[in-house]
Amino acid sequence: MVKFIQWLMPVNIKDRKMEMPVINQELLDLLRCPVCVKEKKGELEFYQDSWLICTNCDRKYPVWEEIPIMLLDEGDKWQATRKEELPIPPPKPN
Repeated sequence: MVKFIQWLMPVNIKDRKMEMPVINQELLDLLRCPVCVKEKKGELEFYQDSWLICTNCDRKYPVWEEIPIMLLDEGDKWQATRKEELPIPPPKPN
């Protein structure tokens, strides 16, 4: 049974990690924090293939199925959470 489940799961055989979807680099280069872009650069760090973290205000935006959830409520919700404590994968937005 375990072998069957392993067969179903997308696994990178080289390092045995689950494969995560990746956001297009061109999109990452364009995205900015919707709060900070008005007065600062609002650049975002792509963290653990699951979060976009603003380098100015530390708001954190989850990424689900290669789609960044750039809602202000989502960014605010995770602002006080240290990036090392963010859940991977992020919970789905309400």
